[in-house]
Amino acid sequence: MTKTVLVVGTFDTKGQEYEFCIDVIKGRGLNTISMNAGIMGEPSFTPDISAEAVAEAGGTTLQALRDGNDRGTAVVAMSQGAAKLAAKLVEEGKIDGAFSMGGTGGSSLAAAVYACFR
Repeated sequence: MTKTVLVVGTFDTKGQEYEFCIDVIKGRGLNTISMNAGIMGEPSFTPDISAEAVAEAGGTTLQALRDGNDRGTAVVAMSQGAAKLAAKLVEEGKIDGAFSMGGTGGSSLAAAVYACFR
């Protein structure tokens, strides 16, 4: 049975890098589910899970986060939403692991998602 990796990150600012990583993961014979947690703009590719869905799972809307223009609030909301969606995927047996990358915001996002694998 082929394993599936959740790839979660800010595809609006690091889309090319994530596309590269997704290609590498798939090249190793694994499946991927991509989740966009970027709020600044449109992703460079179409993710499996949109930023709108992540924001809604985090208790807000993507537009509200954009309008608020507060990075800290956005990181918290998107981390909570990503973790909630990831936990559901784990519970349903749809993912076997996760991958993310980035700076402080990306690390916070990743930590919230990785905690779903306890």
